[in-house]
Amino acid sequence: MIGTSLGKIYSFKTNDGSSEAQPYQAVGAETPITQLVTLNNIDDNEAFLMLSDGKEVLIYVHNKKDVREVDFGEDGQMYMHEQICKV
Repeated sequence: MIGTSLGKIYSFKTNDGSSEAQPYQAVGAETPITQLVTLNNIDDNEAFLMLSDGKEVLIYVHNKKDVREVDFGEDGQMYMHEQICKV
């Protein structure tokens, strides 16, 4: 998986170098994807934590082509739009 500065995710197979036909537009076209981290042990899903523009954490489910917001609850609201240094 490669996230781009234009909010797209490209998927490649390491065994033969092939890629999916079309990249997935995960976030806005002007919003970079700054980090993708594999989430292990998620049954039947290829899930990743995705850091968008260094400020927003999302869940990207590759096999469903779905992006979900992470809700940090009421206490986490004070950190919204702050720079995230490590996922």
